[in-house]
Amino acid sequence: MIPNYKHQYNQNYNIRFKQMYPLIKSECGNIINKISQLKEDKECVVIGILFLDSKAKDSILYKKIESDTYLLDDSYYFIEDDTGKVTIQLNTDVLLTTGMVLGFEGRLKDNVFDCKKIVYPNKKLVSEEKKNKEIDSLFNNQILILSNIKFNKNFDRVCTTIDFVLNNYEVRHLFFIGNIFDSKLVIDFNRFNRILSKIDKVFIVPSVDDPTTIVYPLQSLSKMLFPKSDKFVFLTNPVNNDNLIVLDRYLISDLYNYLRKDDMKDDIGLCKTLLDIRNIGPTLPDTIPTYPFTDKDPFFINNCKLMIVGNSKTDIGFYNETVILTIPDFDSMGAGIIFNSINNQIEEIILE
Repeated sequence: MIPNYKHQYNQNYNIRFKQMYPLIKSECGNIINKISQLKEDKECVVIGILFLDSKAKDSILYKKIESDTYLLDDSYYFIEDDTGKVTIQLNTDVLLTTGMVLGFEGRLKDNVFDCKKIVYPNKKLVSEEKKNKEIDSLFNNQILILSNIKFNKNFDRVCTTIDFVLNNYEVRHLFFIGNIFDSKLVIDFNRFNRILSKIDKVFIVPSVDDPTTIVYPLQSLSKMLFPKSDKFVFLTNPVNNDNLIVLDRYLISDLYNYLRKDDMKDDIGLCKTLLDIRNIGPTLPDTIPTYPFTDKDPFFINNCKLMIVGNSKTDIGFYNETVILTIPDFDSMGAGIIFNSINNQIEEIILE
């Protein structure tokens, strides 16, 4: 998808709303109202985009309040559709963020919509699954996954880890999630060239400190930064393929701002929420920059067999038909995982 900066950011929300509306409508029954049609104390379902008004978020209207959470005492949620907006009272403990398109079941009381139930979109595919031979090759194989490797800082340690794995496991695919570099970009890849001869593919996903775009989706790294080889597969961040989704810590951390200070942070649980709402970037462009998209939401989830979160801790979860992996931070822990996509087993690798 080619960025088009001639369009305004409200188009992002309009496109997201139109894309999600029929998927939620099918789950709501017949009592659906537009916001402009709401009547006092009448039970109904409203489909809208959720927003949080919080002075802990950046704004040109006031000075940001420094806080570990957006949920301040005077913060409040409201919902919008294509006819208007209304303040909403949410009676739930589930994670809810700006940019989520959901159904809200309840009634209007004193000009505030009192929500009793959240309605999530259905799971139907909205388009045919797109085949990608390179990504499809990840399945039915063992994969070594490393995140935040910072090649220029940890090059020897990365290569030693890979050598150990290749000598002791039947691994033919490497998967690197950024940050790939630290600051220095010129690296002597001679040792890595020997590794390339032993593997089939090396997948590269950048992160915020890598030499890529400053707005999401981060574009793939230039092949000029790596040895010349057809074994490299350069991907965007996030990766949003019909089989594979890959996120980095930066996107996940922003979502945690919608929890209260004492709430438990659980990457696997958060990923389940993203799968439920069928969007991997609900807070873009509100608190994380993205480009104005024009035809479809690049963060919409059509289908997902494997979801990977980098710079986290070693863990695996299962949700419906999706396997969720969280990958440790190699720079701070010296750890990676081997994922067997045949039996969905993982093994953490740490060299002393």
